[in-house]
Amino acid sequence: MPRKSSPRPLRLGLFGGTFDPPHWGHFLAAREAREELGLDRVVFLPCRQSPHKTRLRSTAAEVRHAMVKALVRGEKWAEVSRVDLDRRGPSYSYLTAEALNLEHPGAELYWIMGSDQWEVLPSWSHPDRLARLVRFAVFPRPREPKPRKGMRLCVLASRYDVSASQIRSRVAGGKSIKGLVPEAVARIIQSRQLYTP
Repeated sequence: MPRKSSPRPLRLGLFGGTFDPPHWGHFLAAREAREELGLDRVVFLPCRQSPHKTRLRSTAAEVRHAMVKALVRGEKWAEVSRVDLDRRGPSYSYLTAEALNLEHPGAELYWIMGSDQWEVLPSWSHPDRLARLVRFAVFPRPREPKPRKGMRLCVLASRYDVSASQIRSRVAGGKSIKGLVPEAVARIIQSRQLYTP
């Protein structure tokens, strides 16, 4: 009898960020990573407080969580985790990866990011602990990522140049954000008067 092949391990994409607000660029990047890497799911991880943006005031965590859920509503391949929101203090990526590794033992974890984040990754808190647990799925935003010793790099093909700061600026200036965010996210921004001067 032929030997049964062992099942493929679960492949999870981990997509952390402030998501202030989440937009179609986030959605398309996550979907692209899923399709290119054969991921089973992409876990969106809105942070409580970005360690890299301590001087910036973010929209309330629960509102950003609601917007991310609106972004991916109806997509079976996407889920939104509260692991960072429910942990006190800054949201360090290595702690997030360790929590997801415990939650999904044996899973292959892919950390989704842009090349702007890849370039400053060595300055993150304990990048070595993060690198032991994940492969890095990096978009060329704004430039092509270069390999880094001790880190497993997967370069993704597409780039999406929508940015949250661009959306906040347009809202503050009274300009339309149609086509940049889903209607459900736009409704939350409007109803809560986010990003207005």
